[in-house]
Amino acid sequence: MEQIFAFFFKYRPFHFQEGEFLFQWQLEAWQLAVLSCSIILGVFLFYRRWLGRGLSRRWLFPGLKITFFLVILLLLMRPSLVLPRLVPRENILALLVDDSLSMGIPAGEQGRGEPIRALLTPNSSLRSALEKRFRLLQMGFSSGSRVLIQGTDLGWKGSRTDIAGALQDVLSRTENKALGGIILFSDGSDNVSQDFNGIISKLKARRVPVHAVGVGSAVLEPDLELSLVRIPRVLVPDTPTIAQVNLTVRGFQGRKTRLEVWEGNTLIQFQDLELPHSETAVIEVPMTLRSRGVRTYLFRVEPFEEETLKENNSRSTIIDVKEIENRILFVEGHPRWEYKFIRSAIAEDRYLRLESLLRTAINKYYRQGIDEESALASGFPSSR
Repeated sequence: MEQIFAFFFKYRPFHFQEGEFLFQWQLEAWQLAVLSCSIILGVFLFYRRWLGRGLSRRWLFPGLKITFFLVILLLLMRPSLVLPRLVPRENILALLVDDSLSMGIPAGEQGRGEPIRALLTPNSSLRSALEKRFRLLQMGFSSGSRVLIQGTDLGWKGSRTDIAGALQDVLSRTENKALGGIILFSDGSDNVSQDFNGIISKLKARRVPVHAVGVGSAVLEPDLELSLVRIPRVLVPDTPTIAQVNLTVRGFQGRKTRLEVWEGNTLIQFQDLELPHSETAVIEVPMTLRSRGVRTYLFRVEPFEEETLKENNSRSTIIDVKEIENRILFVEGHPRWEYKFIRSAIAEDRYLRLESLLRTAINKYYRQGIDEESALASGFPSSR
């Protein structure tokens, strides 16, 4: 259908969507209406005797003639399609290259980012073709962005991928210049910015297109990834807790490995695992932390020799282990056995203090676990 459309209208539908359709000989609406009515009236007057004979087929010839003259009128108005075209070497083309650690992941005999490095060398065919039409601005980015002199400046050492920040930097550097477009080379998504609406609005306002080029495979296989650790950020010493560890398993289902927990350089716990046959799994790790203070704990799964990426087998988290006295307010409307057992169950826990207000009769209350005589004397406390 596109070829048929292009045969009659010269351009494909895409060009009509991107371009601006207009008439070079522009008429006012009333002028166009007068001309059209004049054509219709002239043809009607010419055929009025012939049409009066009552044959319905006689309307075919006047109708065709009216259509013919209207098409002639349309062509005389010179319909045109205005398409934007870049003047050679008058516009800037920004080449944004992801310089994060993941771009160095092995892909065959070389890192997945190495083909991009080769494309940015001065003698590459791509760069030579682009330089004929644009002035190039080469930039590498991770948590920040910088101008690249050549492709060898890429080191794949960035810890983050801030795509929105890199796009904003390009717009800032070319604020008063003609920016023809941005080509973005990356192997993943933005893991810094939370909202892209602001930068997208600026790109639309300046009418700057962004062409994203994906690098590497979308899925690493075989690979074992420790993707998430869930554990309270503040814990009480010698108190049992459970850490939930999320594993993503690709290609190692059913095999055995070991999950370790490190406190600094000290191995404090380990657990033998048989990897599930599903792709994701949640492993529960019972823990009792005894060291006081703010500590960094590393959860690590022993890697396999044939893993594609071994750096994603560990994840660290910070936990503040401190002695906190948690105060609990317990209000009871009348004496019950549950009230007695609750108090006795936590009596030996030095990190819990139960302050209770027990109604024993009308307007009579019994207070326990209070620090001062005035505590709870007027009923509920006035603040948390």
